[in-house]
Amino acid sequence: MAFHRYFSRGLAVLLCLSGGQAGALMTYHGRETLGVSAWTAGLTEIVNDKARFSGRIGPFGPTAEFQYGGGAEAFRRVLEKFALLKNHPSRLYLHPGIGVPDAQQRTTDPYDFALSIALTGEGTLHVFIGRVPLEAMRIPPNVIVAESWTVGLLPISAGKDDGVDARRIAAFLKEREAQGKPPQ
Repeated sequence: MAFHRYFSRGLAVLLCLSGGQAGALMTYHGRETLGVSAWTAGLTEIVNDKARFSGRIGPFGPTAEFQYGGGAEAFRRVLEKFALLKNHPSRLYLHPGIGVPDAQQRTTDPYDFALSIALTGEGTLHVFIGRVPLEAMRIPPNVIVAESWTVGLLPISAGKDDGVDARRIAAFLKEREAQGKPPQ
């Protein structure tokens, strides 16, 4: 019993000291077909949409983030599938600027929108209005739309138009609220 206690403590210390190696627990992907048992069939279909060009799974369990291109047409296609998911609320976060992959991913290409998946298997869509114009969005009524200022969740470009994009997002959400579609 004492061996297990000391072994566990030693392993914990080793993991703390090598914390910079957490990236080793992630797998990076391109366009290959993916699936995780914690994901629903609908979520797996979105993950494997033809617009996906990059992503990662990890570092813990089935958490993941995937990047997509293809502009407004690809976004509408994925959003329609996303709105049909039954196991959780459909949340869409609007970001200013463009999406920029982190350094370990297989591409440096900016992306139009992203899907993040939590440990619970719930997905969230993130759209960058510097790549997909607000005017081109047809958001289904059951999708919860919100402004996102989550720095660090997804890398965001630091472009000069981000302030303009932020004001456009605020105006878009205000218009939705006036139409009886409040963000939640």
